[in-house]
Amino acid sequence: DPKKIIKLSAEELERLEGTYALSGDKALKIQIQTTEKGLTIRQIWDNTVVDFTPRSKTFFLNEDGTFPLTFSFSNGKVTQVICFENDIWLKEK
Repeated sequence: DPKKIIKLSAEELERLEGTYALSGDKALKIQIQTTEKGLTIRQIWDNTVVDFTPRSKTFFLNEDGTFPLTFSFSNGKVTQVICFENDIWLKEK
């Protein structure tokens, strides 16, 4: 249910934090940080900030539901986030 917002623990949110680079153009980066209600993305190239709330442990949406984020994991660690189904952002170490 994409309209249902769930509550995640601080640990669940914090493991998603970090800097991510766009696959295919490493110069484009986003910074993901936790907030009281979920996550915030800051586009580093223009400082645009967008807030997201969790709909599952790996799926987040912005307020109007037009900007989906889906996180992927490997061995319990986040490896990437996919935005708009096609934009793949790889988590930097």
